Amino acid sequence: MLKYSIVCAFLTGYASSASAWKDCDPVADIENGPFGPMTFFNSTTTEGHPIYGWIPTRDSDDRKFPLIGFMHGSTGQWGMYVDNLNHYASHGAVVVFPFVKSPEKDKNPFTTNTDGTILVQAIEYAKLANKDPQSPLYGMIDEDNVVIAGHSMGATDSIMASHTLGPVKLTVT
Repeated sequence: MLKYSIVCAFLTGYASSASAWKDCDPVADIENGPFGPMTFFNSTTTEGHPIYGWIPTRDSDDRKFPLIGFMHGSTGQWGMYVDNLNHYASHGAVVVFPFVKSPEKDKNPFTTNTDGTILVQAIEYAKLANKDPQSPLYGMIDEDNVVIAGHSMGATDSIMASHTLGPVKLTVT
């Protein structure tokens, strides 16, 4: 009964305070955002690591989007994350998702990277592509707004990458 009372008190307090957050709408926030349909791309970093990405649709030719570099967890498959990453892009972020070796080989629990190098390479790839007129990322990225994120092994990567890259807006682990 005590657990039930604590949970009810928490939820009641949460529900009443959520209305104060003008940018939060628990119903609308689960829907895709206004920047769809997103363009999916599959490329390779300069160092040879496969990378997947999502590009939101611009509402004007001069709009630039924040960049999210996301690293998967050990044995992580991009399919575990695709819905979330697509959602981020639909709300106005360019997303890059690197692999250590390949989509298939990264399923092996011994395929790891915890020093942030591959995540940094993916972000650097996106920044170079942002300057390349032949790239679908050309002129799309606001390089002053970089977010680094990861799950499990990727969380360690995101912390390490944050120290390597210098100033980033947010690190999510």
